[in-house]
Amino acid sequence: MLELKNYSNFILKNISLSLKDGENLLILGENGAGKSTLAKVLTNLIPSSLLYADGLNISKISSYQRVKLLNYIPSSLEIFDEYMTIFEYLKISLIDDKNDDDILKTLELL
Repeated sequence: MLELKNYSNFILKNISLSLKDGENLLILGENGAGKSTLAKVLTNLIPSSLLYADGLNISKISSYQRVKLLNYIPSSLEIFDEYMTIFEYLKISLIDDKNDDDILKTLELL
């Protein structure tokens, strides 16, 4: 389970959420609404003491374990665009082996 409890910063105000194992989160909103900021908080790219994974403060979990639980794919991969596809990016980004069909199913969802 992933939990964020009453998080606030320069753009987000009192954000709380709870995601159970297997649930997905889709973040929608206008430009500048805080979508990327929230995604970065939820993946600890913006550190927070208010983020918990399976009841443990995310800052107490090793980087390796954290990337197995959480991942962030930016909305723009301009530094990769001319060199690789999104499929290729996902394939090299995975910690655990996944077959190509699993990656394609994920892309179909998106």
